[in-house]
Amino acid sequence: MGMVSRRRLQRILTENAAFISPRGMQTLVDALNRSNRDSLSAEYEVLLLNAFHKLGHVEYEPPGRGPRKPDLLFSPASIPGLRLTADITAVSDAGLKEENPADHLWKEFVKLLRRYGLSGAGFSGRVEGTLAGVREDQKMILAIPPKKGIPQLVRRLTPFVRGIAKTPEKPAAVRLNETGLNFSISYQPGDRSSGWSHLSFRVPYSLTRNPVANRLKAKARQVKGSGVKGITGILLCDGDCDILRGLGYSTTHFSERDIVSHFFKLNMSLSFVVFLTVRESYPSFSTPTRRHFQATVFSNPWAQFPCPP
Repeated sequence: MGMVSRRRLQRILTENAAFISPRGMQTLVDALNRSNRDSLSAEYEVLLLNAFHKLGHVEYEPPGRGPRKPDLLFSPASIPGLRLTADITAVSDAGLKEENPADHLWKEFVKLLRRYGLSGAGFSGRVEGTLAGVREDQKMILAIPPKKGIPQLVRRLTPFVRGIAKTPEKPAAVRLNETGLNFSISYQPGDRSSGWSHLSFRVPYSLTRNPVANRLKAKARQVKGSGVKGITGILLCDGDCDILRGLGYSTTHFSERDIVSHFFKLNMSLSFVVFLTVRESYPSFSTPTRRHFQATVFSNPWAQFPCPP
């Protein structure tokens, strides 16, 4: 589901057609229709281009000195003479979820429960894992098989579930702990709740091996490839990524500021990075949900072309 209704998105597209070429509009519409990460990035582009247009002059995919084109050239009406170039993209934790299919395992286990007439109430599970790699450049790997191996794993749990279905008044537990596999499931009769937990694999244990750093690196190459000089940056939009929502300080993993600061040191041609997330508010039961952008701006202190104070 998109961030705005199709009707509203169509209205915004019509407004954007006033300053975007027909070819550019077709590129955006094609991306919107793909129903993947490209479509989410395109929706962010449509919304942000519209917002920037209300604040000044906008050029979409302006020509540069290199083979690539940035998404946006913006001249704010409030600061005459200022020009900034930016690329817009969405980032998600989808790749991490694919590598660590804990939620998929739980869903398949619940399906097994239902086949035996059990609702899931009273069941709780826990997946363990290990940090792979050298210190400060690590990655959490949960001790379960890849997605294609989940059906076989769930079949191994069939005797456990069958036994509970026969004697639901008795507590039970199972633990599988072997090479590459370490998780447990327990059953407590009379407990109406259910739960599933695992070690966090969506927080960054490395400054460079995480979704935000990977996306920033890719987009930095695109911005540099445009050959544009001056104030340049990246608008990184939330496509379901925990890092963008703010992790804060921790002794166990890096913060979002740690990641961006490390990126800036290696990319002095970039002037800024903006994290954009969509926040929801619920004024009352009788009014619709309101959505708005929340921006966190990071300025590069080592930039060749620094942002104005």
